[in-house]
Amino acid sequence: MLIVAIVSCLIVGSYAQSDSRGSCLNFIAVDFDPYQGGGAWWEYAATYDPYYGELRCIIENWGIPDGNRTSLVTTAIDVNTGNQVVTESRYTKDRYNNKLHVVSPLPLFGRQTIDFFDMEDVYNDYIITSYCMIQGSRSVPVVLILTRSPNPRTNVIARAQQVARRRGVPVGKFIRFDTNCN
Repeated sequence: MLIVAIVSCLIVGSYAQSDSRGSCLNFIAVDFDPYQGGGAWWEYAATYDPYYGELRCIIENWGIPDGNRTSLVTTAIDVNTGNQVVTESRYTKDRYNNKLHVVSPLPLFGRQTIDFFDMEDVYNDYIITSYCMIQGSRSVPVVLILTRSPNPRTNVIARAQQVARRRGVPVGKFIRFDTNCN
């Protein structure tokens, strides 16, 4: 149980240096549809690895909405122990700018909040989203790609680069997450 608690902190606590206000992003997010977006999503790649390579098979399971609140359960496998890690969160959608406000209670650390700004949602294939992370005294954007399968049929990294540039979001090199669940 202690291992699960510690690694749970790794999953969501890794975002602890995130800028939950989204101050580095200057666009209205696409209108996420929680009914079409519900279900399993693999964390496929990002311009920053908040897990430092310590997790693989990172899957976000988006629930069915209960009013404006929806549950989000993230599972992963710790690469060192092979244990499954689970983190439960809730999110709400801001009606003015469509950002998804995610709140995760963390044992020992309290609540972690982060705002995601979706740039493109293709519900049967991928989601390209972004959030802000604090680096030193600056807030910088991170682009995250979620996919419906561990091996998407679309070149999602090239697509994310196009979409981010179109939105004016600077894009660094993508880090591919290990989507192997075996």
